[in-house]
Amino acid sequence: MLTTEPGLARNFLSIALGGFGVLVAVLIGVALS
Repeated sequence: MLTTEPGLARNFLSIALGGFGVLVAVLIGVALS
């Protein structure tokens, strides 16, 4: 899934990192509860 549009790539990266951050936060919350 390669794209020549740097804007799209950056957008996809930020969305992926955001989703990963939410997942990690949920896992930490479950582990601490």
